[in-house]
Amino acid sequence: MPYGGTETTVTISKEQGIPKENDIIYQKKILFLECPPVFDLTNLTDGKYYIYMLACGLGGQIEINLITEND
Repeated sequence: MPYGGTETTVTISKEQGIPKENDIIYQKKILFLECPPVFDLTNLTDGKYYIYMLACGLGGQIEINLITEND
């Protein structure tokens, strides 16, 4: 995720839009010294997820689709 400003909050949920507290799968609040926000997604099951970023410098949402490839 990009650098967002003084304080950045990033959440992962299965719901589109600003996530409600009970929809949040993972949330990370970091200060500018800890940027950029980095996530380990290996424990998430296959499916569609929404990552929502809120910071003083920028914000928004991206959609990711996790698919396990079988060799």
